[in-house]
Amino acid sequence: MLSAFKLARLFLVSAGIASTVGCGDDLGLDDWSAIPDTVTIFSLSRSDLINLPSAYDFVNHSALRVESPVAAGRWDLAVLHEGSGLALVTAGGFPGQNSRAAIAAITGTTFDELAEAPEDTTRYTVGPVVVQPGQVFAVRTRRAECSFSLSVRYGKMRVLDVDPAAGSVRFVAITNPFCNDRELIPPNED
Repeated sequence: MLSAFKLARLFLVSAGIASTVGCGDDLGLDDWSAIPDTVTIFSLSRSDLINLPSAYDFVNHSALRVESPVAAGRWDLAVLHEGSGLALVTAGGFPGQNSRAAIAAITGTTFDELAEAPEDTTRYTVGPVVVQPGQVFAVRTRRAECSFSLSVRYGKMRVLDVDPAAGSVRFVAITNPFCNDRELIPPNED
């Protein structure tokens, strides 16, 4: 049987180890699957589209209705009308929202070939960014629970279809599940 001293020492050592494992440390588990999610979200600008999903949560891979109370603080990017087109705006692009979510337009590579999100934070914007089919973006999510803290994740998306008349944007997205890891292609798929 462990004495109180040994039990306390074991607890302190365990707590010390846990505190040294940062959000960017995946405990050696770096295998993940890049299963793309195809999503359609609708413009926040049109009242006739209320109660349709208008935002996307890259952390949990789900389209959300911004009007829903359960969506508060749980989405990264939404769509709205900008001039005669549609634009992507991250949560941080709305007044009163405190979010790290941002997107970076990527040129010169395809969605499948985009292997790493940019490290340079100046490449990211909160929007609005008017979109066209075929555009590729790197995505930095909002801060979300990640191991023992809050941190961002990185992903990528490609715009498949933009329909201003319907108020919809359809895209494909992949998110790396590991915190602060900018790799966008799983190690087993390099």
